[in-house]
Amino acid sequence: MRQKCALLILFLPMVFCATGCQPSRKPIPAPLAPVADGINYMGTWAINDTDNQLFNIIIRPDRTVVSNWSKGNRGAWGERGTWKRSGSRMVIKYGDGWTDVLMPSRYGVDGVARQSYRPGTSPDGPPTSVGAAVRVEGDESRFCGVFQIGQEGDFVSLLSSGLAYRSQFNTDGMPEAASEILVGTWAMSGSVADLSWSDGQHEQVDWQRGVYVLEPGTTDVAKLSGMTRMLRPVDGLAFGGSLH
Repeated sequence: MRQKCALLILFLPMVFCATGCQPSRKPIPAPLAPVADGINYMGTWAINDTDNQLFNIIIRPDRTVVSNWSKGNRGAWGERGTWKRSGSRMVIKYGDGWTDVLMPSRYGVDGVARQSYRPGTSPDGPPTSVGAAVRVEGDESRFCGVFQIGQEGDFVSLLSSGLAYRSQFNTDGMPEAASEILVGTWAMSGSVADLSWSDGQHEQVDWQRGVYVLEPGTTDVAKLSGMTRMLRPVDGLAFGGSLH
């Protein structure tokens, strides 16, 4: 009896080791899940360019990025790019050669820092410019971005700074001369965005029955001067759900 108990005592540690030493199985991550723990970079961010002027980038779960930076030769068309995670950093490469890198900031627990690199430079070297990235939330985040107006090929960009740009495109899909870029301002008025353009026009962007629409302003003159047209958000403006 004593001998059997001794054998049992020797056998139990082996069982515990066999069961406890097996590697734990982790579930397979979803295809669009972040590849590293840390900050969730999805959504709309406000950053500044090399002239310290604010614009927005919209980071989408499908690994694409669109910015409403409207000072380039494409005007309100903005920029298009793709992103990838590199540890705790988000590396964004645009079609025009620029690279933005978002990373946790050393200042504040939830702070995000931004480094930008001009075309031809490596994101492992010294950045062209640095700054902070601030998340844009609320209804403003759902309106700021880039819209295509119907099938016309024209684009409207709304920046969280309150600036707005509109560019006319020719039949080849390329912007007209820089003089064709219309500048304006916008602000939330209830659940709609009111636009005031430098040429005196007033328009509104609204969310109706699941789509964005561009319609004349609230004045009688504005209502007689145009028609309602559908807006197609080309940069994930509907990210995060509908407005209602």
